[in-house]
Amino acid sequence: MHPSLLTLTDIRKSFGGVRALERACLELRRGAVTALIGENGAGKSTLVKILSGIYQPDAGEIRFDGSCGAHRHSASARALGIGVVHQECLAFDNLSVAENLFVNCAADAGRPRELGGSCARGRRRYCASWAPTSTPTCLPAA
Repeated sequence: MHPSLLTLTDIRKSFGGVRALERACLELRRGAVTALIGENGAGKSTLVKILSGIYQPDAGEIRFDGSCGAHRHSASARALGIGVVHQECLAFDNLSVAENLFVNCAADAGRPRELGGSCARGRRRYCASWAPTSTPTCLPAA
């Protein structure tokens, strides 16, 4: 069994009087694929937004690689290597595919060759037919 990389325990989150999460738990292990499934309104998106630092939990514990602490900002989550592809498909048509994929990575700004290289490696890995320099308008809907 792979060791835990990230553990969320007894996470609670409310919005006004509406409880979105009540004692939610999630464990992600190194080298393992994990699916987060549930009915509409079950709190999946809220939990992912807490994981990525967009929302702060009202209660609970987050451990990354054994260290306790919540992500106070999405930048701190990204610094730990946590990234999210949100279900809403929003792309900047004036940017390339590579630039859209890394739009939140300020550290990569101004380094298009490296962005293109990262995308090219991913494209080869997943046998994708798009070019990193193409615009999102040329991509097929999934």
